[in-house]
Order: sequence, then structure tokens, then C-alpha cells
Amino acid sequence: MKNLAIIVCLLAVPHLTFAGTVTVSYSGLVQFSSVPNILVGTPFTGGFKYNTTDPLAGAGANSAAYRLFDLADNLTLSAGGFTFVVGPSISLGMLLLNQDPSFDPNIDYLAIEQSVSSSTGNFSSNYPGLTFTQSSIQIIGNTNFLKSLNIPDPFDIADVTLGAVPYAGGGFISTSPQVFLSDGSNFYAFSGDVTSIQASEAPEPQTWLLLWTGLAVLMAKSRMQGRGA
Repeated sequence: MKNLAIIVCLLAVPHLTFAGTVTVSYSGLVQFSSVPNILVGTPFTGGFKYNTTDPLAGAGANSAAYRLFDLADNLTLSAGGFTFVVGPSISLGMLLLNQDPSFDPNIDYLAIEQSVSSSTGNFSSNYPGLTFTQSSIQIIGNTNFLKSLNIPDPFDIADVTLGAVPYAGGGFISTSPQVFLSDGSNFYAFSGDVTSIQASEAPEPQTWLLLWTGLAVLMAKSRMQGRGA
């Protein structure tokens, strides 16, 4: 019972920040494509990773942007045997819109995006003949999806909306990834609708070290107090 109380006390210390890497993965079908060899109806899989301590780049009343440049951060998509990977950089970003009236007050919105036009980035692909230039994923949720403008921790898949929903700006919007490629003169793209999504979080090694170090200190203090009683 004493050890349990020590753990509870440690977790309740307000100044301790427990960092972790969140992994979100998804799958679906390509709905639009102008990319040769990636056809409409092709299954895709993808995902992204971010650190719960990735820094804030800017914020508004209903919006926030984060820079995803932790070593583990990335954005990936695979379709038709081709893989498109964006690694961490100062311009790989996460955008949050929490019931933003300028977008749609009935939607929570999260997007991860990286474009080669930002002059920074880490792009890699095995697609031949075209240059991989941009990748993004937009995730639509109900008004419970984003609890705040803090970077999502944990990532709430229960309130993600799958399938097209009406959008205040006109038409419909859906949870979907998109990839752009170029031959130097023309752009090619494909996108699809996500039909399945999962999320998990793994504490970083230094988080475990912090936890166990703090636990050891508290247990040592407890033993000393017990001897002095």
C-alpha cells in the first residue's frame, strides 16, 4: 500500500512532463488519382508520428500550429506498391482547428502537412520518374475530438469522423490523405478516404528514467522517515 501511495504521489507532481511518441495509422481506398500506376480503388495504408512535447509554432482563438521535428516524427503513405515518406523538419507541421467559426464551428480538424515549396523537408519515395513534392493528411472529428488546442495527448480516435460530412464552406469534407508529385512542368496527385484508424502512444526512454528515478527518491525518503519514527 505504501508503494502504491508513492506512485500516486509521483504521478500527481504537477511539474513533471511525461513525453511520448504518438503513432496514428490508417487505411482506406484511393478515391482520386492522376498518378500513373496508382488507380482509383487501390488500397492504401499510412500514418504519422509526433512527440507530445513538439513545440507550438503559433496559435489563435480557435487554432494552433505545431512543428514536428522530433527525430521520430514522420508522415507516410503507401499505395500500389509505392511508398511516400516525409521525415521530421521545421516545416513538417500539425494544424489544429477547434470548432473554428472561420472554418466550421461543428467540426474539429487536424492536419499534418509538408510541402517541398517550403524549401525544407525530408522527402523520400520509390516512385519512379516523378518527384515527390507534397504530402498531407486531414482528420475530421466531431466537437469532442479536440479537447483543447494542446497537441493531442492521447489521440482520440473514438471521435474521428470517417466518411464524407457536410462542410460549412460548401460541399463535403472527409478524413483523407493526399500526395502530390511533379515532372517539373505538371503536377500529379492522388487522395483517398480513410476507412480505419488506430492510435497508440509509447513513453520515451527518458520518461521512464524520470519516473523510476523519482520513484526511487520517494521510496528512499519513505524509508528514512520510517527509521526516524
